[in-house]
Amino acid sequence: TRSLISQLSPPALSASGLPMALQWLTDQMQQHDLSVSLQVKTKIPTIPEDQALLLFQSVRELLFNCVKHAESHEATITLEQVDESLYIQIADRGVGFDLASPTKKECSPTSGFGLLSIRERMLSLGGHFELASSPGNGTTAMLVLPLGDSAVDSFMPSHRLLMKEAVRATNLDQT
Repeated sequence: TRSLISQLSPPALSASGLPMALQWLTDQMQQHDLSVSLQVKTKIPTIPEDQALLLFQSVRELLFNCVKHAESHEATITLEQVDESLYIQIADRGVGFDLASPTKKECSPTSGFGLLSIRERMLSLGGHFELASSPGNGTTAMLVLPLGDSAVDSFMPSHRLLMKEAVRATNLDQT
């Protein structure tokens, strides 16, 4: 029980914050044959613990999706504050999937902490969750959390630009 609790809410999260907890997670993913690179591009402000826990669990779920579905042994997590929002990008170079026809298992409300659940929880925080994927080109997921009193609409233009850049970079890396 302690091991499971530690995996879902590591002590590093409350003691040292989200970036350190994600570093701990990258080390843990080695046990699942997934090498994860963590890139922290800007100083990350302190995030309320409930929001940090939700972000941590979302990243964890997305990394396990890499293990289960992507057929890739490498992933990258990028943290960055842009304007008044925190962006967390999780990318792999795996098999990808067709977003137009996701399987019922991927989006089922009963599939645990799946993609639909991540999307709903991010929306409940005033944030956003986006996926970019196509067969043969890997998957890029973006979690966006407004910081402070930012409105969702205020960060959408820069969010769209970051997603387009992430998809383009993933596609360039594939060639």
